[in-house]
Amino acid sequence: MEMKRSMLFCFVVVLLVFFLSGTGSAADPFSAACCLEDGSCRQTTETECIRLGGEFQEFGADCATFDCPKPITAACCLKDGSCRQTTETECIRLGGEFQGFGADCETFDCP
Repeated sequence: MEMKRSMLFCFVVVLLVFFLSGTGSAADPFSAACCLEDGSCRQTTETECIRLGGEFQEFGADCATFDCPKPITAACCLKDGSCRQTTETECIRLGGEFQGFGADCETFDCP
C-alpha cells in the first residue's frame, strides 16, 4: 500500500511541475502550437498536427504567442491560362502548374 501511495505522490508531483512550468495547458497538457501550411496556427496534439499536415512546435509553444512562418507562394498557371499566387501544394490541388519560387503572377505570363 505504501508503494502505491509513493507512486501516486510522484505522479502528482510530476503533473504539478509540468503545469506550473507552463509546458502544458489544463485542457490538454500534450498540446502545443501547430503551424499549418497556410501560416495559421492551431493548438493541438502532435498526432493531430501531423494528420493536418502541419509542423508541430515544441511543448509549451502556444498559438497566442507563437508566430508561425507565412507560406511561400509563387505563380501557379491554371488550365484556363489564368495565374494565381499559391503555395505549391495548393497549385497541385487546383490542377495547375507551379512556376517555382520567385515567379510572380504580376510578372509571369502563363501560356
